[in-house]
Amino acid sequence: MNDIDDIDIIIPDNYLTNKFTEFKKIMEKIGYKQYAVFPHTFTKNKNQIDFEPKSELKKDMGIQPKDIKITEIDGIKFGELSQEHYLIVYSKVLKLREKKIAKIKYRIEKLKKIQKQ
Repeated sequence: MNDIDDIDIIIPDNYLTNKFTEFKKIMEKIGYKQYAVFPHTFTKNKNQIDFEPKSELKKDMGIQPKDIKITEIDGIKFGELSQEHYLIVYSKVLKLREKKIAKIKYRIEKLKKIQKQ
């Protein structure tokens, strides 16, 4: 069995807007630091935890909150994305990152042309 090195969590919007400092402290308490390049990512060694606001699932990904399976363990409820949901999320994230990389490559090429002059 492979070790898990990437965890994705969905966080209620009000928690991110009203209690983000508390959330960040909890993450730091377990050894994770917010990654400056991608602020929705916390890292610890080679492990990372990514989070998304719940509202963005519907708005940006087209995933309906009612379609997310709710699991309860020891009185704690959390939503679980299906494999289909992950495919949607990772496909959209990949497209966004590809666009960002394309912009960076474009800027590098412009700078190289300026340097040659």
